Amino acid sequence: LRTGQIVARSRSSNGLVPGNLVCHQGAILSQSVDVLCRFDSLPERDEQLASSLRQRPDDPAALAERGEVLLCEGRLAEAVDHLRRALKLQPSPRTRQLLVDAISQGLRLDFESFRPVAAELAPLFDTPELQSRLLRELAFGYQRTRQVRESFAAYLKWIELFPEPNRLEDVGGARTARTDRLIQGGLADLAASAALPDRAEMDRQIVARLTGDRAAQFLPYFGHHPAASEARLRVAAQLAGRKQWLEAELMLQRVMRSGSDEQKRAAVARLAAMLRETKRPEDAAAYYRQLSGPWADLICLDGKKGRDLAAALPADDPARRAAAPAEPWPGKVE
Repeated sequence: LRTGQIVARSRSSNGLVPGNLVCHQGAILSQSVDVLCRFDSLPERDEQLASSLRQRPDDPAALAERGEVLLCEGRLAEAVDHLRRALKLQPSPRTRQLLVDAISQGLRLDFESFRPVAAELAPLFDTPELQSRLLRELAFGYQRTRQVRESFAAYLKWIELFPEPNRLEDVGGARTARTDRLIQGGLADLAASAALPDRAEMDRQIVARLTGDRAAQFLPYFGHHPAASEARLRVAAQLAGRKQWLEAELMLQRVMRSGSDEQKRAAVARLAAMLRETKRPEDAAAYYRQLSGPWADLICLDGKKGRDLAAALPADDPARRAAAPAEPWPGKVE
């Protein structure tokens, strides 16, 4: 209290937020608008439970509660041991959840020590949400310990678990993050730190996923990868086919900024045609001028050169007239 330094933290296992606090006879009482709770001192409660277990070492309730106390104190290996014994003696959802929490924290804080435990007790993570939590800790843990291929394999399993990316993950501290953001950021960091052989293998597997109609599923997780520009071209074509013009335009503009030269030319050609189709001749004209000017002799789309794409416009097309060079000032005078 004299220095204001935080000496320990205990996360509420049920999400309870304390209200007004008062200390009474070694316990903390919390009063909020709808509940009155008591929080026992961890050292005192630990001593009581240890004494009880000396007399009845196979008491599942005491084992589970002491496991929770040890978890709150950060003594994770002991917590896992107590909770495993309690779950074996008397299975219960709460004990199971506490054991999952202890393993997850252990993977985060001491990955190599807790990895064998996680492998042994993986069946506890038996729902998609818990499997996602385990795969996240494995992917991040392997990444921290520079086991690139193992980390990448965990990321791929995580992706397959949730093909739809727009779900939120609890990342602790009352914070959440979208699954695709966590995975894409993690993969980008993993690739940046990988040795050349590992990165080449990652690239091979990532590109192999861009097959068939999977381009839309590719982007949320691999949008950082160079192959993403090809995926964006494919997705833009799909969007345009559904007349989702704005989304298609934004996708093509992204390719213009980050794609290869060949992909940029294809994006410009598609933008020109799409803007003409949507009755925006002045906007289309800017792209047709680029096709007939700097890129006139370069292949731009479907094996056609830029000049051929621009020349294919009908003579009376509004986009062709808008793309025509302006007459020099003061223009024609009679």
